[in-house]
Amino acid sequence: MPSIIFAQKNGVFYAPDKIDESVQLPVLDGVPDPIKLNMSLVRMINSYGTRKLLGFVRGLGGRKIEFYECPSVFIDTVNIVRDLLGEAHDPRSVVSYSIPHYCDQCSAYSDIMFKYADVRPDEEGLGLPSQRCLKCGGDVYVDVDPEEYLAFILEKP
Repeated sequence: MPSIIFAQKNGVFYAPDKIDESVQLPVLDGVPDPIKLNMSLVRMINSYGTRKLLGFVRGLGGRKIEFYECPSVFIDTVNIVRDLLGEAHDPRSVVSYSIPHYCDQCSAYSDIMFKYADVRPDEEGLGLPSQRCLKCGGDVYVDVDPEEYLAFILEKP
């Protein structure tokens, strides 16, 4: 049975947990810009799904797209295929995204949500705000190389 890629609710389209060869893409005739895509449920994107999603985004032409609550699997894919951000390759289209963190105190892994505006790249790095563990309140650190993980932000639109 095919997946439905975007279930619409209050003007936002929600992606399913898997974006693969069986995904069905929405028809966006009459949907005003910006097109709002919530990616929070996505847990897997394979190469077929990437190709279908890329075709979908390219089919939108120059329309404005906004991605919300993007999990690491989507961020990893965007870092490989920048065209998923639309024609402009504008990193601001990824409005919010999770960054993997780890807590030494309780050994918990967590994905902490950030907004594009939270990150302030400068000569010393990405300027990520400090965070506390969601489980125990201890200090957490970013569990990925921030410059690699957020490479799409460092690329100018």
